[in-house]
Amino acid sequence: MKFKFLRAMWGMEGESFSSMFKKIADAGYDGIEIPSQREKNARVELKSLFRDLDWTVVGQQWTGYFSDVSPQQHIQDFKTQLEQQVDVGVKMINCHTGKDHFSLADNLEIIDGIEAMAKEEGVKLVHEIHRGRSTFCINSWLKLTEERPDIRFT
Repeated sequence: MKFKFLRAMWGMEGESFSSMFKKIADAGYDGIEIPSQREKNARVELKSLFRDLDWTVVGQQWTGYFSDVSPQQHIQDFKTQLEQQVDVGVKMINCHTGKDHFSLADNLEIIDGIEAMAKEEGVKLVHEIHRGRSTFCINSWLKLTEERPDIRFT
């Protein structure tokens, strides 16, 4: 088994991609975890930079983070971000899935919906255990794993 060490862009805001990537490469990382980029120009720049790097690139995705949105809106937001991630060549996405206050049925609807979209695009999807999300509370997490035993977590 070979481990790869990736650096998240979280905490590096305010710098250009090329500046961030130079720091990450100089630090010896094997790749990057990057949020979806809504601006087309940013995606064009990223595609160009990724062509020149032998990196593993993992997408970072979240929905409904700053506002309370419905499960259907989470799925739609994921679709938009998935399209943006695929545009830059991401093959794996680390997802902040659902909400801790949603019902099990709502969180399963989100998981099933986004898993299907990711599979259709050929993208691996993992669900981050994160505060405020469907995976945060151990009781909810256990119920998710009972209902979806093949789900992958980070």
